[in-house]
Formats: sequence, C-alpha cells, structure tokens
Amino acid sequence: YATDPFCDMIGPGIARSHYGGLSLLFPPRPVPSAFSLADPPNIRTLAQKLTYGALLFSKEKSVVYVSRAKPGVTQKMHARKLGKHLVWIPLSSFSAETLKRLRVFHVLNGKTVRSWASRFIGD
Repeated sequence: YATDPFCDMIGPGIARSHYGGLSLLFPPRPVPSAFSLADPPNIRTLAQKLTYGALLFSKEKSVVYVSRAKPGVTQKMHARKLGKHLVWIPLSSFSAETLKRLRVFHVLNGKTVRSWASRFIGD
C-alpha cells in the first residue's frame, strides 16, 4: 500500500508516491491481492493484512518482517498456524537515507517519459 501518486505530480507524466508497506515474494509469481482476502480474526491494520498475505503466499518457512516494532501476538499466531516464522529486522538498522530511498517510488505515464524522467526525479 502507498500514498496516492496523483497527489504528487513532479513533472510531465511523472508522479511520486511513498510506500506504507510492501510485500515481495521470490520467486516472483502472480498472487491475489492481500487486501481482497477474507480477513482472519484480529486483523485491523493494512500492515497486518499485508503481513498475513506474505505469510499465506510465501513458499519459504521464514518471512522477513521489517518494522519499527516487533511483530505482535496476532501476527505471530497467524505465522504459527501457517507453519511459518517471522524474522524481525528493526527499521532502526537502516540509515535515514536508505529508508527514504526505499520508501519513494515513481509512476511514469508510458515508456516515452523515461527519456526525460531523470531530470525531475533526481538521484
């Protein structure tokens, strides 16, 4: 989940957005949206729903959970029920610059925008 990219247009055909949460699976494959799943009990936030989706669709036994705080009891319970283990990595282990770079992404309106996007996006 992320902010609405159309609220931050930074150039012609270039929008900027910030991740609130992100789930990556390896190997990449199509999976249903974690947000369209029927909610198991005690899931109240987008982060909890995203974590549940990662646990549900991961083929690995260990799922990395990067956040400020350790996973809660509910998340640990869901992991246990699905035969998975949440490995917590605190956000504080990353520098502020790294976090900023990880959280920001850009949406381009077509392939032609790539030719001038770097003038608006920067490094």
